[in-house]
Amino acid sequence: MEASESREIDNKLQEAINNCRQAAIAGVVSIVLTTALVAFSIWQKGGSKTLNYFADPSIFVDIVIMIVFVIMTFMRSRIGSVLLFVHYLGGQILTRIATGNYSGFILTGILLFFMGKGVIGAFEYVRLRRQLDSSFRKRGIILNTLIFVGLVGYGAVIALGGWLVLTGQA
Repeated sequence: MEASESREIDNKLQEAINNCRQAAIAGVVSIVLTTALVAFSIWQKGGSKTLNYFADPSIFVDIVIMIVFVIMTFMRSRIGSVLLFVHYLGGQILTRIATGNYSGFILTGILLFFMGKGVIGAFEYVRLRRQLDSSFRKRGIILNTLIFVGLVGYGAVIALGGWLVLTGQA
């Protein structure tokens, strides 16, 4: 491998790492804002439909899930970055439907933009690392099966939660 080609790969790797960091920062911003909104809603004991929705302490489970996905994204995990993006987007859709409050699209769009860059960055990082080292992140069939089962289970939980919110049973 030539020196110029190696420098080009290093630059692309650094860009992919930066994209993953930016996605992780966007996830942290979402976590901080959600935590503040939940704490304020609990302290106010509701009031409006939006505050009543966020006055539920079980939303802290969602925050913990986001923290795990942010850490995975920061570590340049493809699965973590995709799940961070999908979880945030799904949460935004369900929250807007449940509360009837459709404001905040600019912030949501900005955070989704950076989370999307993280997805691209994670895939690009793994692709470039495999160019340099062919044994990088090779998983066996057992681990791939566990990941698949976990993702299907996670999707089922999200779908059930969405169904409960939309039918008013949550």
